[in-house]
Amino acid sequence: MRETIQNANGKQFHAVSLSGGKDSTAMLLLMIERDMPIDMVLSADTGMEFPEMYEHLAKLDEHLFRERGIHITTLRHPKGFEYLMFDEPKQKPRSLENRAKLGIPPYGNGWPGIRVRWCTGQLKTHLITKEVNRLKGELGAIHYVGYVLSFSANHDANKVLKCAKFLKNSSHNII
Repeated sequence: MRETIQNANGKQFHAVSLSGGKDSTAMLLLMIERDMPIDMVLSADTGMEFPEMYEHLAKLDEHLFRERGIHITTLRHPKGFEYLMFDEPKQKPRSLENRAKLGIPPYGNGWPGIRVRWCTGQLKTHLITKEVNRLKGELGAIHYVGYVLSFSANHDANKVLKCAKFLKNSSHNII
């Protein structure tokens, strides 16, 4: 999906989000193959990825540098995974009350999992969104996000329908 905003001088900056998963990887490789403009590739590192993911990202970075002369820009939370998991103080009164009732310390987010998804939001999505918004504001950036258009029974069909409706009613391009 592509979000377009032009800056005052009409030039566009092309920022690509890269998680390292199959969809964003395929999109990046396809953009390189089709000689599409790429000014920056953004990735967020939790600091706790599997070694294979770091190897994969290193190979993509080498390919990107060889083909385009740019490196992947890696974003990291200033305090990191372990701080957020064990030490981040909770501040919302309701959270503090619930933790007190359950005998849970008033700090840390605990292990991330299916029911507790703080890791993806705080260590990836928030960082990418913040940087993309800065790039849009300062440079009129176009933001590219790899997203699968087919879905299995396990996916939320509602999200896919909303995405399809959004694309149908907009000037966004699909690669």
